[in-house]
Amino acid sequence: MKMNKTKIFVVCFAVFILVITGCSSQSQTGEPVPVEIARIGAMTGSTGDMFIEKTYPDAKLQRYDSIPDAVMALQGGKLDYVITAYTSALNYVRNNNNLEIVPENVVDESVSIAIGKENTALLESISSVLEAFKNDGTLDTIISNWIKDDGSDYTFTDIPVREDGKILTVGIAANREPMCFVYYNKIVGLDCELIERIAYELGMKVEYMDMQFSALITALESGKADVVISNLTATDERREKVNFTQEYFHNPQVLLKRK
Repeated sequence: MKMNKTKIFVVCFAVFILVITGCSSQSQTGEPVPVEIARIGAMTGSTGDMFIEKTYPDAKLQRYDSIPDAVMALQGGKLDYVITAYTSALNYVRNNNNLEIVPENVVDESVSIAIGKENTALLESISSVLEAFKNDGTLDTIISNWIKDDGSDYTFTDIPVREDGKILTVGIAANREPMCFVYYNKIVGLDCELIERIAYELGMKVEYMDMQFSALITALESGKADVVISNLTATDERREKVNFTQEYFHNPQVLLKRK
């Protein structure tokens, strides 16, 4: 039986819809595509960036200067996932009802403070204070001030400053709330409270150098910064270039996606 032109058009149009649906970044059930072939955004030079490149070579990895840029692309439908630290993902979920965290951790890791290879005395001094903070509960208090799983407000505290102290130049990427971010023209966060308290104990005062995350290790190697604290993981590759203190906070990498 012959089909009239109208029926032929309807059939062709239906096939076209099936084709473009199958080629989209979402399956026909509405579920995200497998991570292995997904469009994934990562911050340049981050452990998430390195992990996706190595573990999922077929994924469409897209690098960004900052996590906010990657999240903007995710919300605009240009990405299926963003890989980032749990604390950053938690912050975006708190402030955006259309985002959620994939339950499983992608990379289990913790963060440390980085110090130049030649500056062993500073490494020992900072490590000593950090160990004391772990033992006397100061570190736990700092963490509880900024990590709020229940969605409550941050706890801002007055941190004493050695106005006449030697300057400690701190490299930081202040776009990683709640670890380090700009609030009313001031750099604040868990990392900031920690390094400012350490500096006080050492008779020093902090001067921040805010820069792209990918430039932090280079700034430390060149001597422009004395230390780097910016939710930084001590990878083997980074240990070849700089030294690290002991770990001070557990912050795994996770995947952030649209609901």
